[in-house]
Amino acid sequence: MRRYLLTIIIVVIIVAIVGLNLTKPPGKKVQVIEVKKERIAQTVDGSGSLRAKTQVDISSQVIGQVKRIYVEEGDVVRRGDILIKLDDVAYRAEYEKARVQLDDARRNYERARRLHDDRLIADEELEKAKLKLDLARARYAQANDELKKTEIRAPISGRVLAVNVETGETVLVGTMNNPGTVLLTLADLNRMIAEIEVGETEVPKVRVGQKALVRIEAIPDTLFPGEVVKVGYMPIQTMTTLERTTDFEVEIEMENPGPLRPGMSAEAEIKTEVKDRVLVIPIQALSRKREGMKTVSKVFVYEDGRAKSRTVRTGLASDQKIEIIDGLKEGDSVIIGPYRILSRLKDGEKVLKEEERSPLRLPRKVRH
Repeated sequence: MRRYLLTIIIVVIIVAIVGLNLTKPPGKKVQVIEVKKERIAQTVDGSGSLRAKTQVDISSQVIGQVKRIYVEEGDVVRRGDILIKLDDVAYRAEYEKARVQLDDARRNYERARRLHDDRLIADEELEKAKLKLDLARARYAQANDELKKTEIRAPISGRVLAVNVETGETVLVGTMNNPGTVLLTLADLNRMIAEIEVGETEVPKVRVGQKALVRIEAIPDTLFPGEVVKVGYMPIQTMTTLERTTDFEVEIEMENPGPLRPGMSAEAEIKTEVKDRVLVIPIQALSRKREGMKTVSKVFVYEDGRAKSRTVRTGLASDQKIEIIDGLKEGDSVIIGPYRILSRLKDGEKVLKEEERSPLRLPRKVRH
């Protein structure tokens, strides 16, 4: 009886072991991709805002009271159009006075010249008449110039961004210590500049002429192509609650198809280097490990149902992909995930591609 029970126990154990072996998966399921040659672009990101490439603050060059404003914010004007008219009564009076004085000086000089030709006056008298004529011409030119400046005209073609004065307001002329009254702001919005702040570790990669894509916060579904036109040298330091950051300003010029406005928030992706037809893998497939005194890059390659560790040499990197210079060839199968398995995977360990399935094991028929 005891021997019979022992036999039953042994049979149960054998059946259990066989059952475990039958249900045990052949390896961990992993995600695998085939190494291919692709284009890869290294990028530098930054954020900032837009401004018009050409924007001018228009001030008056003469003191006066605003008599009439011809434009409103948003109006489109052409170069030479009159924008604002100042009260010109005093300036017109000075102009008329200078004109009369110039006519008198011109007549006096002509009379002196004839008398000098007839040897009736000395050379000194003719020189005095000539000097008075020159002074009268200068006063007339100044009076004429100041009268013209009571009409504020557009120095460029563009759109009025702001009108800062009202009718009846007295405007002041700018000096070295006083900027004077800014009457209005005018900008050509056909070309825009994205002023982007780039971190100090990334800015050495940025050069004038590189291509960029600009995304506007207010128009998130559209990317605007542009080109780097300036890389700043003056640092922009910002204090945060945790640390002090140092950025540099990069200017990207781009066309404005219509909706862009100065001051809009912008994000830019600058292509600092591009390579075509190079071996590329997803960056999550790569791990860094210490080997002796140096750190090496490793990937796992899927070979005959096992994960084989390989050391690789990397090149250009983007946000999602990285170039492989050495260690892999086109067509190799690289394990890219999932992370919870990839992070614990060991060289030579059995694995199963996610799309593969274990062969269906049917129970053997029991013969009676």
